[in-house]
Amino acid sequence: QTYPAYYTVKDPAKFWPNEINDSYEKDDLVLHSKTFFENSDGSKGCRYTLRDTASARVISRMLLLKDNYMYSMVTLGDTLTAPGSFITSFSNSFAPDVKPGGKDIFKSNLDSFFVNLFSTDSATRSKTRKMISDLYYGEKGLTPLINAINNVSPADKDYFETKSKLIAELGYIKDSTKPVVVDFLTQLYKRVSDTSLFQNEIIEALARHKSKKAILALKDLMLQDPPVYDNEYEYSSLFSHFDDSLELAVRLYPEILQLATVADYKEPVISLLTTLADSGLVKSADYQSFFNNLFFDAKIEMKKQQGKDERKMEASKKSDDIDYVEPVNYRYLNSNQKETLTDYAVLLAPFYKQNNNVQKLFGRMLATKNNELKLNAAITLIKNNQPVPDSIFSELAANDRTRGKLYKELSAIKKLQLF
Repeated sequence: QTYPAYYTVKDPAKFWPNEINDSYEKDDLVLHSKTFFENSDGSKGCRYTLRDTASARVISRMLLLKDNYMYSMVTLGDTLTAPGSFITSFSNSFAPDVKPGGKDIFKSNLDSFFVNLFSTDSATRSKTRKMISDLYYGEKGLTPLINAINNVSPADKDYFETKSKLIAELGYIKDSTKPVVVDFLTQLYKRVSDTSLFQNEIIEALARHKSKKAILALKDLMLQDPPVYDNEYEYSSLFSHFDDSLELAVRLYPEILQLATVADYKEPVISLLTTLADSGLVKSADYQSFFNNLFFDAKIEMKKQQGKDERKMEASKKSDDIDYVEPVNYRYLNSNQKETLTDYAVLLAPFYKQNNNVQKLFGRMLATKNNELKLNAAITLIKNNQPVPDSIFSELAANDRTRGKLYKELSAIKKLQLF
């Protein structure tokens, strides 16, 4: 079996471990042995075996890299018998073609791509534009990509789709040699102020760029002229770009909290702040000026939860009545509300000691019928070195639904003595 290698062996220390790790799941198999070799024709390879902890099966693999091609061979055996002579002979004698035929797939075709993008032939132009998102542009493709964005004609029937796709690709280009992406996107955002579709794509590209300059530009644009999306998922998706770059996300706060007053932005803005606060990258002093807003919203969410608790108690009293049918919406907790209250708990906990109102709010959380919220509130207080009644841990540990999570959470913060 042959297939193109993803990249050449510039750093063998990283290349082969990546290739090996991609071939199996660590939860299912164990890497038992591996050896590396190099042949006289310049090809390099690796032989390794995978075993299963619950059986005698053995998977033996050989990977051989020659030029731009990777050859892979796999055999299945067991620990009880040695490989047969055919497998051994084939594995030891296998050699790649001296010079694989066909087109070099690693040769850049960007020049012809941008020519075809504006071809006078409608079929060629249409086919090329469908491939915009499938190409790797890199810094060499930056200038023609910007030119293409500027030259797409509004008269084209696929104008909006084509221009949006081209803008999106700028977010993937790390222009370290001559940075121009952020400046171009910032100016473009102002030029297309009458087209929200393009503005939204520009904001996404800045978030995807993951650079200090891009984050600061994104913050300024969002505070001056916030993008508007069609559904809640798109707001959450925008902020999810920062999940793996929290050090950059810190630069959004506290100014971005101004958007928390807008209903569509509240949940993702607060959720990201919670992640930053929980990881220690943001301190309570950084958002103290927004304390009143946070506490007010937390009280509203807590009242909603208390309403659910009361209806649950009423339903429990009526459960013996054979004519009573519990309404469906009383049976299930709104998971989004549950997560929101947990977020507010994390953000308000640092103010617990000096604020009686925060203490009362946590008291209500610990008294709720929602055991998961109760567990999260208790863990949050412990993290902040605040007292939690032993009865709370006894109750949660006695419950089959919360016992496992309680053990895991206490273990994570090295407080298992409370279990």
